[in-house]
Amino acid sequence: MSAPAVLGARPRSILEVAAQSALALPTRNPGAMLRRLTRDGRETIRMGRGRRRVFLLTEPDDVRTLLVTHAGDVHKGPGVQATSALLGQGLLTSEGAAHARARRLVGAAFSPTQLDAYTAVMVEEVQASIERLAAASVDLHAEMTRLTLLIVGRTILGARLDDHADEVRTALQTALTEFVRLRPGARAGAEVVTSGRIVEARGRLLALVTRLVAERRASGADGRDALSTLVAARDPESGGADRLTDAEIADEVITLMVAGHETTANAIAFCLWQLSSRPDLAERIRAEVDEAGDASWLDPRGRLPFTRRVVQETIRLFPPAWVFGRSLDAPIAFGGFEASPGDVVGVSPWVIHRSARWYDEPTVFDPDRWECRPGGLRYDFVPFGAGPRGCIGEQFAWIEATLIVAMLTRALDITVTRPVRLEFTVTLRPRRGIAASARRRS
Repeated sequence: MSAPAVLGARPRSILEVAAQSALALPTRNPGAMLRRLTRDGRETIRMGRGRRRVFLLTEPDDVRTLLVTHAGDVHKGPGVQATSALLGQGLLTSEGAAHARARRLVGAAFSPTQLDAYTAVMVEEVQASIERLAAASVDLHAEMTRLTLLIVGRTILGARLDDHADEVRTALQTALTEFVRLRPGARAGAEVVTSGRIVEARGRLLALVTRLVAERRASGADGRDALSTLVAARDPESGGADRLTDAEIADEVITLMVAGHETTANAIAFCLWQLSSRPDLAERIRAEVDEAGDASWLDPRGRLPFTRRVVQETIRLFPPAWVFGRSLDAPIAFGGFEASPGDVVGVSPWVIHRSARWYDEPTVFDPDRWECRPGGLRYDFVPFGAGPRGCIGEQFAWIEATLIVAMLTRALDITVTRPVRLEFTVTLRPRRGIAASARRRS
């Protein structure tokens, strides 16, 4: 397709583009187009005209201003708000005091003790998946989606989803496909709420989750899963009197199910794709695992630092949450411009992570760059967002991705058998999967 109309350079490195949002750029590869538009050092892209202005930030200092300094002056952008048709009012879509309360109550589900329990479950599920994967040919993306969904079932719901995996996966895939078709955030998004397919998908998930919540309440079982934690959670700010209702628990569980498997599956599939063409890195992972021993499975963060760097480099180059935004409730001054209430200000990890301003040889897959990179929170690496709205399951995702990559790389030789194309939708994912052959290593 043709390039978007460039309306002209404005002072202070603002480039105006005739599109309503990143998802509405006139191309099948908006990520590549955004990188071209920012390659000359533009700090900000402005999309849209009239009353609804959309800015895309590329400066880490501006990202901090948006996500941290002025976190109380913004709410989630229209794309995320549209997902409430599927997710309800969970952590991802709630705002203000309701979000702060939910974060306090849900946070207990991701305590260090809970993460240790989840890690043991992950090990069991990955071990069970290896024989299934050691087939003549597989779709890595489909298989990682199935694996992460089974892990979510046991860690979040405390239930084996083997009998429900196809139903849940179909419901989630239907909803994601519908969001792609309607492109929430590219327009007002009201039609998403009335989409019959999304309403039906939520109905299927809600029926399953509601039944499981009722069973957990009735049994009084204290499982080592997120659902048990949510049922028992009490808000400390209320003196322990405030608790989640069953409807609120259902919304939070559906949110965790969706967020807890799709993006992580994408990242793991991309990582295995990269390792397929880098046998030197795969061998380093195997050597690290052999040296650490099987005890490393229960402590991947501490015992598998190189594998984690491989995952981190994958997420840098292929961030599943490739673009996200905030709608402003108050004026905010950024480094080169001021945005007004009603404006949407976006962040693209895809653009920032691939900028030569922040990374040497930014398109090169180099896990060792993270070994000597200064520590601490940096806003040139924001795959999980930042500030009070940062991903509550970030540590869960790091453990899961590191563990799966290490275990599968040790057990299998994986070869990607056809070129991989990227699809920039609600998430960054491989278009038409990742075809590969896998065989057991002797």
